[in-house]
This record gives sequence, C-alpha cells and structure tokens, in this order.
Amino acid sequence: MKASLTTFACAALILFAAGPLHAQNQSKVQQKCIRTLNGDGLKVAKAQQKLQQNCVKLGAKGTLDVTVDDCIAADTKGKVSSAAAKTVRDETKHCSTIPDFSYAGAAAVNSAASTNALGLLTDTLGSTLDPVVTVNSDSPCQQTVLKKLDSLLHKKVKQFNRCKRSALKSATAAADIEACMTGLISDPVVAKALTKLSEARTKRCGSADLAAVFPGNCNATTGSAFDACLDAQAECRACLMLNAMDAISVDCGIFDDGIANGSCGGFATTTTTTTTLPPPNGICEPGDPALGADCDGNCDIIDQAGSPDCDGICDTGDVAGSPDCNGICDVGDSASGPDCDGACGLNDAPSSADCNGICDVADTAGSPDCDGVCDATDIAGSPDCNGVCDVGDSGSGPDCDGACGLNDAASGADCNGICDVADTAGSPDCDGTCDATDIAGSPDCNGVCDVGDSGAGPDCDGNCNVGDAVGSLDCNGVCDLNDSAGSPDCDGTCDPGDDPLGPDCLGTTTTTSTTTTTTAPPSGPKIMFVSSATYTGNLGGLAGADATCNALAAAAALPGTYVAWLSTSTVDAKTRINNGNFLRTDGAAIATDMTDLLDGTIANGIACDENANCSCSSQRVRTGTKEDGIKFNTTFNCADWTSASSGLFTRDGFCSAVGVSWTNNSSEACNLAKRIYCVQL
Repeated sequence: MKASLTTFACAALILFAAGPLHAQNQSKVQQKCIRTLNGDGLKVAKAQQKLQQNCVKLGAKGTLDVTVDDCIAADTKGKVSSAAAKTVRDETKHCSTIPDFSYAGAAAVNSAASTNALGLLTDTLGSTLDPVVTVNSDSPCQQTVLKKLDSLLHKKVKQFNRCKRSALKSATAAADIEACMTGLISDPVVAKALTKLSEARTKRCGSADLAAVFPGNCNATTGSAFDACLDAQAECRACLMLNAMDAISVDCGIFDDGIANGSCGGFATTTTTTTTLPPPNGICEPGDPALGADCDGNCDIIDQAGSPDCDGICDTGDVAGSPDCNGICDVGDSASGPDCDGACGLNDAPSSADCNGICDVADTAGSPDCDGVCDATDIAGSPDCNGVCDVGDSGSGPDCDGACGLNDAASGADCNGICDVADTAGSPDCDGTCDATDIAGSPDCNGVCDVGDSGAGPDCDGNCNVGDAVGSLDCNGVCDLNDSAGSPDCDGTCDPGDDPLGPDCLGTTTTTSTTTTTTAPPSGPKIMFVSSATYTGNLGGLAGADATCNALAAAAALPGTYVAWLSTSTVDAKTRINNGNFLRTDGAAIATDMTDLLDGTIANGIACDENANCSCSSQRVRTGTKEDGIKFNTTFNCADWTSASSGLFTRDGFCSAVGVSWTNNSSEACNLAKRIYCVQL
C-alpha cells in the first residue's frame, strides 16, 4: 500500500463526501437487507474470481477451444449466474423495507462484484488476456500471483463488510459507513494477505520477467514496488466495488494511493504539464507525438521500436526490415503488410494471417500449417498432400480415396490388407495371390484358382475346374468326383488314383466286391476321435498307425485300446473294429451301432480330437475306405501306409462331414500331412 497514515490524515477533508443526514438509525430489517446483499455480492465476486482462475489455468495448458476472454464470458458451469440469482432472491426476501442509505439494489451489487473482480484481472494482465496467459515455465508464477491478488481483494471487501456490520447499529448517514474504508489501511487481516502475495511472488516468480508475465498497470515495477502496485490495484477495485454496492461516495482516486490524482475514478486535481520536444530529426522515436514532424503512421527502417509509428505489428504501409517487420508473419500482423505473403512459412506464427491451419499449395513443408500429414482440410498438391495415402493421413483427405493404389502405404487409410474390387493390382493390398480375406472380382481374385491362391479364398472351392492352374490347391493331379471334365486334373483318361465316379472314370468298367457282414449286438460305448496331429502316408503300416492312436489316447487319459480307421490292399477298415455305440470325445453321438455307422450317414461329424477339442472343420482325414467300411480300392492306401511318395494316393474323408464324405470324399497324394481317425475296440 503506497499511502501512509499521515497522507490519509492530510487528505481526510477530500476523502469523504458526506451524504444526506438522517435523524435516526435504520431498523433491524433494513440493516439485515444491507448485510445480506453485501454478503451475496462478496460471493458473486468469489465465483467470478474462481471462474477467471480456471480459464487462465486451462488457457495456460492449451486445452481451451475458445479464447480465455470467451471462456470467462461463457460461465459454462453457471456458478456466477447462480450466485447472482441468489442476490436477487435475497433482495425479495429481506428488503421489503428499503434502507434509507447504503443500499443500491441487487442488480447494482451483482454488477459491481463481477465487473470489478474481472477488472482486477485485466488491470494486471491487460485488456486482452489470450496473448499474455503464459504457456511456459512462468505459468506457476502468473497463476499463483493472480490467485493471491484475488484473495487480497476478497479480504479488503470482507473486512469492510465486517466493519460496516458494526457501524450500521449506530449509523445515521452514509458517511458513518464510509469511515470503514479508512480502517482497511491498517487492518491486520488485509496486511497478512498482502504479505502472502509478496511471499508467493518471491517464491514462484524467481527471475521471471514480471513486465512480460504481468503486462498490465504494474509492468514498470519489480520486487516490493511491484507488490505495492498490485495492492493499489486491489484497493482501487475494492473501493469501486463498495461504492457501487453501498451507494457511498469515497474518492477512490485518493484511497488507492493517497493522492487526489484521479488514478481510480476519483475527483482528480488539474495538473498542467509542459513538455519540451526535441527538434525534428526524421526518426520517429518513443515520446514523439503521433503524426508529428517525425512520425507519419508508418514504421520505417530508421524508426525506433516503441515509437508511435512502430507498435510491434507489421501493418500495411510499414517497411520491410523496420522494427515492426522482421520477415515473419506474426499474430496481429496485417495480411497486406510486408511480413505476410499469403503463404505459411517455416517461421510464421500459427493463427497468423498466413497460417490458417490448412496446408495450401504455396505453404512450406514443416510450417505450422504443414505437419507432414494430409488432413481433411488440406489442399491436394500441397506439401502435406502428395497424392500418396501415407500412414497417418486422414481417410477424408485429398490423398486417400478409399482404394489402395500402387504407391499407397501399407496400413494407410486406403490399405487394409484386403484386396478390394477398387484396389490396384500390385498395391500393398493386392499381391497377386487370392487370399482368404480378399474380395471376389478384385485384382487378386479372378475366379480362377491359381498356384499360391489360398484354399479359403474366393477363387478356390476345392474342385478342379476348367481354367484352374495345374499345381493349385484345387488341382492335385487326381480327377475327383466333383472336378470338371477338361480341367487340369481330368484329361479324359481314367488313371490310377482317379475317382471311379469322377468325369474320367464314370462309365468305365470297375470290379465291385460285395461283402455280407453280420453285425453283432452293440457291446457298449466306443470312442471315436480325429487325431490332433497330422501325418504323411508313411504311418509304419497298420501297426504303426494303431500305435499312434494309442499314444494319443494315453496322453489324453482316454480309456481302452484303439485302432486306426484305415483299409489296406487286403484289409477292410470295418473288420478292424467292434460293434458298439460310437461317441465323440465330447459325448456327442456318432452312430448307435456298426450298421448305423456304415449306412452312409452319421449323427455328428467326427470333429473332436483326443482332447475333446472339436474345432476340426472341413479338414481332410486319411481313410482309404468307402462309406460302407470297405477299402476304396487296392491302391489308394499309400502302399499299405508305408509310403510318403507324391506319386501315390489315398482316399480321404472330411472331419466335419455327416454324409458319405466323412470317410469317402476325395483323393490326396501321400506326401501331404493329414489327420487319421482312431476307434476304441
């Protein structure tokens, strides 16, 4: 606080303007009205201060979608408006008898509280908050000092209200209330709040440039002088707030610094100052009159920074290379000034006239507008948008059209690992192989099963068709039942290994043996499972295959002894098993007895392995056996299960099938690894 008690004593005749005299004290109802509205006003000011502190904090973090000023004006959570509404309600409730003095009404109280709380913030930081809200290591300094300054204002108003509460009991005029303002000068609570502000500034601000962090009314002070200046700002705002709330007339211009100088809306004395200006020298310098002999409104190279012509903003008419025009388009610079050419450059400022957040063709790569990612608003042909959909580019940007092109990046917005109809052949998604997830009709999937195509892809259906490639998954060199005549597998000649019912062998003479089997009554449940492992045709003969089944069963702790469901050139598979109620390892029924097992249909596919894992689906199983349990022929058995030759074949079944295909589906070469069925004896 700048003014001493002696100064205030000398100014006492000027400080207070007496209001109209009243012959008697105000009633208790009138006093309660005044006290209640004063308390409500203090709460409105407090809500306003908290709103301001939060907006400054979020602005410093860079998380606001609006300016700091707009954040304060929005009062998003409605705390200030809620506090103001309570003032209005309390006026209706407690002010049925209007006080004779020290009463201005709820609207005036609310306005004074919020206006002066905000006024203290702009007194300290300047009228526009966004450019000075600190987003660096000085943020703790700025935010802590502002919070302590708000507390100082709060203490001044609160202590005045406390004094007034007592004064109202005997006051007969507004002058009796105004005397409480003098008490704030030596109030210990106020003094303690000022000490805390000074200590916080010393601790938090360190070597910070106070003029830059607090560019308002105290920007020319440092140290304790800075603290005293802030105290004067708080005194001014407290005085203006209380004058408006209580309809009193304290000269705030004297109260804030002890001098009748109009510094705080007071009744200023008139002072005449004569300034002798130096003769014109053609250079616009600080202190020169605007539009005088040296200053023409344009910042020239010889002009000085801070002069009337050079305000720190490169405007139209300013000269390149002058103090205002440094070759960088800064925020505030004119779009038609020398520093701004319409293209966002490397050193230009974000949100300046040149940098609008959109990467344009003329912008520079690496500038604030061009971050290397082609976004939705960026322009085709700009540094960010090179016609290639890269990783990170927006799916709605110019570079990404939803189709994977030759130069597009794998895992970019256009390339998802699936070859689509609109994709380009040779692009990251289309490698020339029709895979399981590729789309029919795409560059990779032409309706023909080629070598390398996936068996689960759209082009391969398990049957060798005309147009399919030799050596593809559909064409194994054997003319099977569902293969097409004229396809690579079916040459019109019934060769060894061809399916007797396939296009090449249909109508040829075959030898059919008929065996009459008498089925014994079921002898109890029999477990059948498909092996979890796969094997070539060299199983070590029937004995080796049986040993494999028993090893799998033992490892899974299955009961009993097992044989493989296999036929040889001399042995039929059905003669190797016993009658019974056939079940899967998960308990599901397969067949009620031998007759049911061999009638061409089973209840459930044998898709469960020895561990009751029932995930086998459309996978081939070696059998060499037809649906009636008899050998397919004398040669489709991999040399009686002792050979892994690619030139020999076996008959296979499908583990998930319930028709004849469970054991008699197609033919496969003996060098391929397949599963086997195992049956409990």
